[in-house]
Amino acid sequence: MALQDVYADYYGKWLTEGSMDYIDFDGLESCMYQGHGQYSFKRFFRGLFDSYYRHGGKYLRVMGSAVQEGSWHYMSVCNVGGGDHMFNPVYNKWGIEGKDMRYVFESSYFPATFGIQSYQSNWSLYDAENLEAKSIGWDATYMLGLSQQAVEASGEKAAIFKAINIWQQARKAAIFTRTIKARLKNLKYKFHLERSASGRFSLFSVKENRFTDTPLVAKGTVLNLQNEFDTQPMDLSLQLHMPKEKSIQGLSIQLAGAKAITIHETLLNGQYILIKKACYIWLIQDANHWTPLWQIPGKKSAKEKVKLKSVPFNQMQICKR
Repeated sequence: MALQDVYADYYGKWLTEGSMDYIDFDGLESCMYQGHGQYSFKRFFRGLFDSYYRHGGKYLRVMGSAVQEGSWHYMSVCNVGGGDHMFNPVYNKWGIEGKDMRYVFESSYFPATFGIQSYQSNWSLYDAENLEAKSIGWDATYMLGLSQQAVEASGEKAAIFKAINIWQQARKAAIFTRTIKARLKNLKYKFHLERSASGRFSLFSVKENRFTDTPLVAKGTVLNLQNEFDTQPMDLSLQLHMPKEKSIQGLSIQLAGAKAITIHETLLNGQYILIKKACYIWLIQDANHWTPLWQIPGKKSAKEKVKLKSVPFNQMQICKR
């Protein structure tokens, strides 16, 4: 118990020296193991807050996954787990801790949380937006874990951080009604949010067709896409997986029976082929190296742009030559 008092005093001093106003504990097992029941929690937090204020702190937010009778009145958020154990924004899938989000927090006055969600270098723009959409749908907070390595290796980092900012602006403006939040919870969809120069927000549903571990063969692999919305240009992200010593040349992509597009650059393991609006193709080595591979040639008139958008992209074919 004496050592616990030392830690409480040290944490309060350390937080103020670093100009920090929140701290996240895990399960607070050290308080449980003292053998003094709830008194251990009360004594630790009382010492922590006294030290924090004594050293010049103003307001301390405390998070952790263990809300006990002796600690709840000191805590701001019950921060349960995180990552894929809570929610996977890529596959739109709950983990084992998702039950806490869906059942426990719905009957609690504590703010709900998705825990710690670490930025992944292979996230697409829609994956990151899905994390925002689902957390807003459930009225949940989350802590975004960042590492320089993961961010710098992310091909769409600029678009992702811009999108997160737009979602947070909309959240702050309280534009999401109860009906919209219920829609955002739907695991069948991801969502895309835009903000115009006039400040108007536009929310779009995104239906993702995902194909995993699809082999590339010389005769071609046909992937059938289901588009339940109005006819629209297609976004496509293709990541290549192969042994590190291998490479691919002459990858061919054909959209909806149109002329096949052959990529002559040498493609390596982990690289992405990114198609936006069915107009542009990039090879992404990392966030700082986007190589434009193909663009619809010539200057397009407004009429031709409309015509382009009317093409129903419901099938694509990929083959290796």
